[in-house]
Amino acid sequence: MNFYEVYQSIEDGIRDVYQSDRYQQYLKTMSRFPSYSVNNCILIYQQRPDATLVAGYQSWRKNFERNVRKGERGIRILAPIRRKKTEEDEEVSESVGFRTISVFDVSQTVGKPLPSYMDDRLEGTVEDYEEFIEQLELISPVLVRFDKIRGSAHGYYSKNKQEIVLRTDMTQLQTVKTLIHEIAHAKLHNETEGQTLLSRAQKEIEAESTAYIICNHYGLDTSSYSFGYLAGFSSSAELKELRDSMERIHRASAEIIEDLEHLRHPETKPDLLVSGFQA
Repeated sequence: MNFYEVYQSIEDGIRDVYQSDRYQQYLKTMSRFPSYSVNNCILIYQQRPDATLVAGYQSWRKNFERNVRKGERGIRILAPIRRKKTEEDEEVSESVGFRTISVFDVSQTVGKPLPSYMDDRLEGTVEDYEEFIEQLELISPVLVRFDKIRGSAHGYYSKNKQEIVLRTDMTQLQTVKTLIHEIAHAKLHNETEGQTLLSRAQKEIEAESTAYIICNHYGLDTSSYSFGYLAGFSSSAELKELRDSMERIHRASAEIIEDLEHLRHPETKPDLLVSGFQA
């Protein structure tokens, strides 16, 4: 694919993934690549939806001591074109455009096992539940408290009081899912920050999608998530609205995962992580 074909593929892909049977698979792709832009997540999803970790040919060799298998076909994504310039006797670089490059999934490579911190996923149940909840409370933009809640709601985010309230009688898994969902609301839908008013359905899609991405990233069972209201929203929305929602979901989930990783793995070396390109 050349540069223009890539961008046309992105535009086609945005509307395509908002079909109910494909949306969750796209969110799984986004959960694996929180540092990658929406555009590059779309491209990875279209070309290799089962990808789990990608890097360039040379990056696999230099940073991970792994080699791409002969004959493997690369995943085409966008990378910035950088130009060096001098500012007050200091050489810096700036992005002046984008180009297409090839990256490869780890399944297309052989060699040294990956660093252990890059495969740290929870299986089935919520391991270290108390610690995980404490970490989520630390990164929450508002106060989190537990209380009895009337009705069937699992929790809620109050813009007026700037707090998240969770019901006290939930299972560990439900508590974690609900807290992430409400943190997403607090990050995305705090109208005191001058955010444009969104419909209730759109807000729920964005919070639910963000929670799905983060739960999936940490290996939590997300099979009970439902996006039944998705079709109605996507059929009436303009392409810009769909893209804007994707951007907000991407931003919130990437920020939450990054904040959690700083708490969970303070020893992680940034230069070993596969960086995403913001295109």
